[in-house]
Amino acid sequence: MDEIQLYLTPLTNNLEQLRAVSQNVSNINTPGYNAQSFASSFDGSQTLVHKVNGHSVRSTGQELNFAITGKAFFLIEKDSGRYITKNGSFHIDASKQLTHISGGKLLVDGAPMNLQGAEFSVSSTGEVSENGKVIGKINLVEPTTNAQLRPAGDGLYQLTEGGLLDVEGEVTQGAINTSNVNPAYEMSRLLQLSRHTESLQKAAQTYNEMLSKGISDIGGK
Repeated sequence: MDEIQLYLTPLTNNLEQLRAVSQNVSNINTPGYNAQSFASSFDGSQTLVHKVNGHSVRSTGQELNFAITGKAFFLIEKDSGRYITKNGSFHIDASKQLTHISGGKLLVDGAPMNLQGAEFSVSSTGEVSENGKVIGKINLVEPTTNAQLRPAGDGLYQLTEGGLLDVEGEVTQGAINTSNVNPAYEMSRLLQLSRHTESLQKAAQTYNEMLSKGISDIGGK
């Protein structure tokens, strides 16, 4: 391996991690946001992963806000694709369907649900009722352990690898899931990465200067 790669590979990895930390810090207050981190492989490569648990539940008092306890996600249909989200901000659109903030439709019993405009409620098990009558159950899913997620905007995530499992979960109406970013950890990580990156840059610069001097000395003979 070229000696310069001894500095470039960890430097590149650090820069990617710094971008992830920066993304986390900027989304501390974003409902349902999943903190990013990197898992390292033996060959020095990194894989971006998203933390899928650790979201707190914050009361909003809004009947179309829903939160989930645990690792479960809501299942959303949008543009002929299916996505998952922890951001339980919904509204009822003009066609009387439960619609996510992204414009996608919340799946209930595997399909978008049409409401009649009657008295509406969601139980802790995700059962949707109108006028006290159960009319469906919200689909809750959990990514498999090998799943890879890609952010798709507005709190949506798309699977690029792995699958989804149908799961039970505790739903709270009138609340949302907060971001699962740990501010203290991220700030500590930011400081650590910044210092390490600076050290690598100085080491690479010193190596480059030594290499340049060696070439110059050889050329002068």
